Amino acid sequence: MTEQNNAVIPVPALILGLAGLIPFVGLAIFSISVDGLIRSEVIFALIAYGAVILSFLGGVHWGVALGLPEHLNWPRLIVSVVPSLLGWTALLIADYQAMTLLILSLIAMLVVDIAAARRAVFPRWYLRLRWILTAVACVSLVAALVAIR
Repeated sequence: MTEQNNAVIPVPALILGLAGLIPFVGLAIFSISVDGLIRSEVIFALIAYGAVILSFLGGVHWGVALGLPEHLNWPRLIVSVVPSLLGWTALLIADYQAMTLLILSLIAMLVVDIAAARRAVFPRWYLRLRWILTAVACVSLVAALVAIR
């Protein structure tokens, strides 16, 4: 793979990644436009989706460990498991704290992925896609935080 091709986000990854933002953006908008019990349900759905996505990001690192034996080590496996635990915790705590935890966790996983990309664990396009997806997911969570304040 050439360096230039390594920087271009593959179309399937881009489309599916952007489609994965629909629940973040849609639920955030919905949380701003409703109130009462409906808002509570929408916020829970947003937190649950954030927890699932956080778990998925950990799974990416588990996949790296399985696919590249030199990465089958404690640090990589810890990074692959901790996001699921943080996402699960977000489902068990109050909404404001849960969304804050998800925002911080998504940013932390981006930092981990930046470090991994610098060591050529991930292709450059993956990091470009992660920046976009993390930014939109975090903005969506912040918007929902404002709605419940």
